[in-house]
Amino acid sequence: MMRIFFGISLILCKSILKNGGMVARVFVVGDINIDILCNYREIPDIGEEAHLDSVNISIGGNAANFAVALGKLGERPELFAVIGNDFACDYLLDTLRGSGVKANLKRLDKTNGYSIVFVNQSGERFILSNKGASGEITVGDLEGVVEKTKDGDIVYVGGYFHLRKLHEGFPDFLRRIKRKKGLVFFDMCFDKHGTWMESLKGLLGYIDLVFMNEKELSMISGGDPEALPGLGIKQAVVKLGKKGSMYCSGNQIIREEAFKVRAVDTTGAGDVFNAGFVYGYAKGLTPERCLKLGNFVAGKKVQHHGIVVPKKEEVERFMRGLG
Repeated sequence: MMRIFFGISLILCKSILKNGGMVARVFVVGDINIDILCNYREIPDIGEEAHLDSVNISIGGNAANFAVALGKLGERPELFAVIGNDFACDYLLDTLRGSGVKANLKRLDKTNGYSIVFVNQSGERFILSNKGASGEITVGDLEGVVEKTKDGDIVYVGGYFHLRKLHEGFPDFLRRIKRKKGLVFFDMCFDKHGTWMESLKGLLGYIDLVFMNEKELSMISGGDPEALPGLGIKQAVVKLGKKGSMYCSGNQIIREEAFKVRAVDTTGAGDVFNAGFVYGYAKGLTPERCLKLGNFVAGKKVQHHGIVVPKKEEVERFMRGLG
């Protein structure tokens, strides 16, 4: 069984390694918005007011968070998304540019997406969102991804369940990516519409690896990672918060503990973890070591507001320590 597991991983790793171990390219598809991060101690009743300890502004959206984190780690991802035309555009574009992300963005005469993120003293949060222009993305906006994808490139999909207009024609988009020998990595994100496997069943045949958190695992498999292969999921990475993470492929499950840190803000931590995992995957690390790197990078992020990752020398030192 172990031989089969590492055989699958080795085949996938070889398919994305080029030019001395660097991934050819990572194309990111999905959502982008502004996060307004509000730290609170109490929630007031209707008609009342309560104090906020702090308010911070950050780029947001599953896809944009991932792209920014991966860019800060030293890769050069390209983000395909839709933005609006309000005062936040310059901030979004400057953040992407400053993080090493190539922005391939369609611009609409609409307000950008906004998420108000309420963070308690334990670093946990709830979110109120309006996707705005970001929610207008369609498959027609992704022709550039298909045209550019070559053998071994990664197409990373973030925020799919939040982007209802993207669903029409999306299976065919993935089929075209696979025809060009690209790899598809898919971040689950929470499906507030409750369609889950109904929405995924036409996609899973084209997806090489699915990222999900513990709650999403519960929604699609009752929390049983051993049930994932039967659902058509080839490889899965499950983020377990304080408990770490696990990698599932066939009957093989690998678990890695989280690093002990004091969490200030967990917003975007899952996206940052994904970036750390993909960064390691692109360097040819085993899934076990990719989990460790993802945990390390996410552990750094939760100690700060916004999308913060370890410095390049910290990451390189950590990777050397993995052996």
